[in-house]
Amino acid sequence: MYRSLPFRSKKILKLVLALGAIFFLSGCRADIDVLVEVEPDGSGEVTVSALLDKETADGLFDLTSGVPINDLDTAGWQVLPPSAKSAGDQLISASKPFGTPEEFAQIMGEVSGPDGLLRGFELTRNKSFGRVDYVLEGAIDTTRGFDAFGDQSLSESLDSSLADIAQTYDAVPEDVAVKVLADLPGKAETDVASGALETPEGVIYWNTSLASASQTSVNVSSATRSPMAQVFRGLAIVLVVMAGLLAFSHLLRIRNQRKENATKSIVKQRPVDARGQKMPAPPRGQTNEMLVPELSGQDVESQTGIRVVCLDGMGVLYKEPDNIANILVPFAHEHGSVLTDSEITAHARSLTLGRLSPNDFWSAVGVEGNLEEIEKAYLSRLQLNPGVVRYVTGLRERGIRVACMINDCVQWATKLRTQHSLDTLVDVWVVSGSVGVRKPYLAMFEVLRRLSEVPPEQIMVIDDELYVLDVATDLDFQTSWYAPEGTVEEAKEHTLIRSLG
Repeated sequence: MYRSLPFRSKKILKLVLALGAIFFLSGCRADIDVLVEVEPDGSGEVTVSALLDKETADGLFDLTSGVPINDLDTAGWQVLPPSAKSAGDQLISASKPFGTPEEFAQIMGEVSGPDGLLRGFELTRNKSFGRVDYVLEGAIDTTRGFDAFGDQSLSESLDSSLADIAQTYDAVPEDVAVKVLADLPGKAETDVASGALETPEGVIYWNTSLASASQTSVNVSSATRSPMAQVFRGLAIVLVVMAGLLAFSHLLRIRNQRKENATKSIVKQRPVDARGQKMPAPPRGQTNEMLVPELSGQDVESQTGIRVVCLDGMGVLYKEPDNIANILVPFAHEHGSVLTDSEITAHARSLTLGRLSPNDFWSAVGVEGNLEEIEKAYLSRLQLNPGVVRYVTGLRERGIRVACMINDCVQWATKLRTQHSLDTLVDVWVVSGSVGVRKPYLAMFEVLRRLSEVPPEQIMVIDDELYVLDVATDLDFQTSWYAPEGTVEEAKEHTLIRSLG
């Protein structure tokens, strides 16, 4: 047996190179295991071990002092003393922790090098609502045989390649087994054709040897789920579906009623003149400067049928019609975000659907600093529409309740209400962040109907977007299009309002 090594490296040898220099030169049996353990937060540890048979172990000198793997300590590797196994086998192992998936890739590079046994290993961790996905991929390359454990530096130190030295000492590729093991959080899944195996503990592994002279693909994925998040998501889906079904059934009921008796269909009642006679209906799309005409003390409910007026949040109640594109996106860029407009908009939509908190949103778009002050500065840019307070006050004085339907997160909608003293002016709030959908989804209108406690034909929806009003009309809400520069032709079947006052 070989009793001494013909070199003394001054460099920190890559782990597998050092271990390879131990057992390949001995010409005896050796098993290499590379274990990757990943924690839920994306950190973990890489452990490389070599199991030498008794003949090899007996022929080696003092491993703790005579082999230059001690240099690995300075590179952050923890090298354990050799331990005896069954039948006299000796186990040599070293491990190194990583804090991020990026550090994992660097450590695998230290193990093998760019052209070594283990190639292209990467770990990815993607987090979404109630779920974290993990993917480990790479390849075991045995096409170079014994030289897979060497590089130019080692060949120069030995004055020969590992393949030549192995041949000199009658080492054969069949005597070198290689195993890569992956222990990921959650239930691991692999391609059936990949040749992966699984231990009783659920650890996925791949077996090969230098004799295969091929590449073995390593690809495994897993996922962890938050039980409570899944429950809430399922509950939200059920509620949205139920709300949609209720809205749809209500629409069918109204349409069936109209079909059975057109003369009894519910239409907008017209105001009466001084003699109590109904006034002629205005031409289709005619402009009304006020939603509900002054009736000189007449009973508003009996004369107009309108009991609730629902104002759109952005564009009617608040001045800016598209706060995300015109205010939030530029604001994020001003405060350090380097994302594209579309990327910021996508995160903003998730915010208004209740999937992100405000702090999560600022973090996602790359805005840093005092988030409380940043949020305050953003909300200060959202101002009430001129005349809206006087208009709402006039409605309430005539016994008409006021609602607001807004695409926004609950936290910001609540702070804006307080900021503009709207709690005593607006009776009903329908916020997309609490419903889980945005206008014009039917669930928003169903929530409006339920909270208002009146049928849709007694609710007037005022919005600056015609597609929202089209859906409201299909659900039998009364509708008005708020468009200071709009035309009668553009308004179609909706009443046109050019001002609130």
